[in-house]
Amino acid sequence: MRQELDKHYKALKISATNQVKQTKAHINDIKTKFFNMDLPRRMEIVLRSRIRFLSIVTGLIALVTLFIMVQDSLYLIASLLTGFIAMVIDFFIEYRGVSKRAWDYPTTYLSFKKIPIEVPLLFFSCGILTTFALYCFSIQPMVMIISTSVIAGLSYVQIALFLSGIFFMLQYFRGAVKSIVFWALPISIA
Repeated sequence: MRQELDKHYKALKISATNQVKQTKAHINDIKTKFFNMDLPRRMEIVLRSRIRFLSIVTGLIALVTLFIMVQDSLYLIASLLTGFIAMVIDFFIEYRGVSKRAWDYPTTYLSFKKIPIEVPLLFFSCGILTTFALYCFSIQPMVMIISTSVIAGLSYVQIALFLSGIFFMLQYFRGAVKSIVFWALPISIA
């Protein structure tokens, strides 16, 4: 009787173990089918769409600001020059980062040296928008805020930009922020 019970117990144990293995295999199949729905490809499409959308919107806003600055040719030329310089500097930074595999962009149809054409155009537009901000700061109330020296010949706006840039620089070197734009842009504007 004891042998028969041991025999049935072993058979049940083997059956339960097989059921558990089959259930785990079934769950893993479901996970594989569910989670491997070509997600890297989908994320690449989403990222490419975001970069393209941001570039288009920023370009349209920059175009509107160019029409606003058309009355003052000095600011118009300065904005185009600033945009071009920002685009060239960004291209070299992006090229260095991509070539050292510090970051990568999704493959696009319009790319130059593995850098999507939208990214330098985005920085061109940002350079124009930066000059437009300076154009807006040239009106009389803003001139008073900008031109009033507070510490060592720096104005309130410059101090605020330096402090925000230093804060994000520390966050970047700590690893909390992955982008250099958050600290490089405020410091360069200041």
